[in-house]
Amino acid sequence: MLIKMAAQALLPYLHLPEEEIVRLLEIPPRPELGDVAFPCFTLAQVFSKSPVQIAAELSERIEAEGWKVSVSGPYVNLFVNQTKYVPRWLVFGDLKNNRMNEVDFSIADALNFEGETGPYVQYTYARTQAVLEKVMSSEIESKQQLEDHETSGDELVGMAGFELLKLLTQYPDVLKRGIDRNEPSIVARYLLDVAKSFNQFYNKEKIIHPAPEVRLARIRLTSLTASCLSRMLHMLGLQTPSRI
Repeated sequence: MLIKMAAQALLPYLHLPEEEIVRLLEIPPRPELGDVAFPCFTLAQVFSKSPVQIAAELSERIEAEGWKVSVSGPYVNLFVNQTKYVPRWLVFGDLKNNRMNEVDFSIADALNFEGETGPYVQYTYARTQAVLEKVMSSEIESKQQLEDHETSGDELVGMAGFELLKLLTQYPDVLKRGIDRNEPSIVARYLLDVAKSFNQFYNKEKIIHPAPEVRLARIRLTSLTASCLSRMLHMLGLQTPSRI
């Protein structure tokens, strides 16, 4: 997950597809070299410059929300901005547990980019924004079309999409139950369920489908998911970054 987040942050600055960036990114051997590092050897032929020079120039250009950037020889080093993210991630790690139960809280687990964590949910929200941004930038559909279209059943959004749609309709009941019971874990667990369901939809169904009616339904479902995630993240005190 951390590698994918770093790849999205670097994507606007590199002449490479996201899959290639993911393949090239490395986890440094020492913490002082960053949480993730990008080696610039591959770009040497593209820019006709030395990897060290490319790394230095990239480190000055990159302005990635949620990351701090440095350079070490031919490597661009990226550090997760802990001041921005870590306190809220720790809170989410606590809120997802029932307040009446005894819990073995783990800081390491709360900061993990995999599984039932704040970073995982924020990454999912950023993924919805990447899909919608791609749609708008390519002018596949207008904003008014997305707002006016009614999402239909599983033949339009696929089985994974239909399961996601059913989950989204539970939002008012979940919110009411959490308030009535004074139990924020109900909201946090539902937020995790929505994030997991959207990622299954994203991986199993082609969202930007060639058939206009199918494409509209799936993009609209992505937009609805983004709205749900945004409301609930803010409700629990977490930010909604468009990129992580």
